[in-house]
Amino acid sequence: MTSALASALIWFTIFLIGHLIYFNVNPAAMRAKFMMNLLLIALLGHLASAMLLLQSDMVMSLLWGWLTILCLFVLYMPFYYVIATSLSVQSMILVQTKGQYPLQQLQEAFVSKTLVGDRLSTMVANGYLVEVDGHYCLTLKGRRVARIFLFFKGLWKLGAGG
Repeated sequence: MTSALASALIWFTIFLIGHLIYFNVNPAAMRAKFMMNLLLIALLGHLASAMLLLQSDMVMSLLWGWLTILCLFVLYMPFYYVIATSLSVQSMILVQTKGQYPLQQLQEAFVSKTLVGDRLSTMVANGYLVEVDGHYCLTLKGRRVARIFLFFKGLWKLGAGG
């Protein structure tokens, strides 16, 4: 099992390095799809490692390695998305860099056409929305995801806006 853990940690490290390189070179579009492809590469890489290096008890080594990679992924992604997309985090960084920041300027900084436009462009690029004559509509993929979010918002009684 030690070699399975080592293999999983190596492949997750490759995932992290690939993530850092890609996100530093490419714009925001298609990042979610790339992350899923990187995860698939890490899982397949561990499969190859299990087949080549972990001869004894290969099935258990494979499963333990995959479980380790998936657990690390589940821990890493919320961390990444909080830093990448949280308005609270962005607000704190802005206030930290400027020293003091009036409330009105904060509101103008985060409730802007640029912010909304960037979010909509990202959702179009990832296949959740389509733009038709200046209006946005959910795609089939977007409707499926929206139904899942609506289910959990209803389950947790979050109401509009979270």
